[in-house]
Amino acid sequence: MSKPLDVVVLEKARTYVANPKTWCKWSEARTKGGRKVDPWDDRAVRFCAGGAVGRAAYELTGSVEIAVQRMLDLDRAAWGARKTCIANINDGKGGRPAVLEVLDELISKHKE
Repeated sequence: MSKPLDVVVLEKARTYVANPKTWCKWSEARTKGGRKVDPWDDRAVRFCAGGAVGRAAYELTGSVEIAVQRMLDLDRAAWGARKTCIANINDGKGGRPAVLEVLDELISKHKE
């Protein structure tokens, strides 16, 4: 049995956030040189929480629309779980460890 797309996207996004070399703050995505780009840009190599979800969704579907929708879904879920947006969690309220907790919670919920 295959996993639902939401779970696969969240698990793939988690790998970007888990690695300090592929995670970033203050931008959805950055190039190797630090320039801000969209998460689906081929030059993107570092991602914030939302950008990681967008990149993972784009890699799995090839659709920017689906990527953006998954990013919005993550933000709504973070608001419901932590009463703040995912960018605030990523960039200040707990940083990478807190983002990983949110992603783990969402993965668990989707698997139930």
